[in-house]
Amino acid sequence: MAPPPAAASDEFVPALRRATRRQHGIANALILAKLAVALTDRKLYGKALGQFLPVYAALEAALARHRAAPCLGRVAELALSIPPRSEAMARDLEALLGPDWAAAVPASRSARAYAEHLERLADTAPELLIPYAWSLNVPILLPFMGRQVAKGLGLAESGPGVEFFSIPGKAGRLPELRAAVNAAGRELAPAARAAALEEGCQQFRLNNAVVAEFLLPAGAAAAAVARALLSAVLRLRAVLAAALAALLVAVLLRRGGWA
Repeated sequence: MAPPPAAASDEFVPALRRATRRQHGIANALILAKLAVALTDRKLYGKALGQFLPVYAALEAALARHRAAPCLGRVAELALSIPPRSEAMARDLEALLGPDWAAAVPASRSARAYAEHLERLADTAPELLIPYAWSLNVPILLPFMGRQVAKGLGLAESGPGVEFFSIPGKAGRLPELRAAVNAAGRELAPAARAAALEEGCQQFRLNNAVVAEFLLPAGAAAAAVARALLSAVLRLRAVLAAALAALLVAVLLRRGGWA
């Protein structure tokens, strides 16, 4: 017998968003701060991107093992219909760092721990991979992420260096994956659903640990701050100039009797 339809607010994706709000906020702050600096240098961005290679490789392998598993099956099928992101990432790393890229991005302790956690879930409770299949695919399916990275690095929007974000038929994939994740959530028993929501929180903790462990060169960070300050000064100067011009026009109109 099919489970009864859930109210929109009770669906798994909204529930996951609520459960992970705090960790998600920390993730956004960490990633945006480091990405702003990483995008100032192609090699630095390549090293930052490469931190997640073990994670995506482990997720893809775990989902491939369980593409027919109850609850997880449809989610795994859709996630695996995306050409392997670990392979696309490896091509980007070669384009950004050269043929010896693997030596430049050794797996960090946090990334290894993340990958091992995914492997344990695949061995013991594959349905708990659902929040990982969702949260690790959302950023690459958002239409603006690839554009922002390409713009920051001065690269074309598709091709070497940004293949990680180049996915055929991207436009319809996110709604389709969301629907599958919500459907899987309806199939989970209450205890399994609660465990899956906790894994959603754990996903962000693991994610944040990888990002935090990646240390930016002091010089690159200082240069990024200097550029940001210069940009702010230039914007302020433009605003003041426009305000002064508007004031001058108003004075002239008043003196001429036109206002």
